[in-house]
Amino acid sequence: MNTIKKQLGTTLIEVLVAVVVMSVGLVGLAALQTLSLKNNHSAYLRTQATFLVYDMVDRMRANLIEAQAGSYVTSLGTAPSGTTNCQASACTSTDLATFDINEWKCLLGNWDSQNTCSTTLSMVGMLPAGDGSVTRTGNIHTVSIRWNDRDGTQRTFQVSTEL
Repeated sequence: MNTIKKQLGTTLIEVLVAVVVMSVGLVGLAALQTLSLKNNHSAYLRTQATFLVYDMVDRMRANLIEAQAGSYVTSLGTAPSGTTNCQASACTSTDLATFDINEWKCLLGNWDSQNTCSTTLSMVGMLPAGDGSVTRTGNIHTVSIRWNDRDGTQRTFQVSTEL
């Protein structure tokens, strides 16, 4: 006689194996989400750096005579200086160059101990520990930006252009 036994339920071991497999999958999914958020934030900061480099290049092109004279040259670590606000009153082209550098440094996140940026700009510090420089060799201007990424790595972005 041939008898076939039917399975009436699942064993406890099968349920535990399924829970372990599902747990490993969920932990992997959480790690993937965390990595995705980290990379997304880094991409956001690179986008901001690109925007800020081209912002300074546009400022120099708008005040070409002072840019060619070297008025926009600034180094890393230089805090914004001066009190001229070219948005509130008329400025000379030299004052405009100083104002542009100050405003740009504020947007980068580099301001002095008196926090002069908050009085002229509504949005300051677009990059964590952001700083920038402009160098000039002949007619070639190089605009560089440095900032700290979320993991503490120092990043740099630069563009060279002929004015």
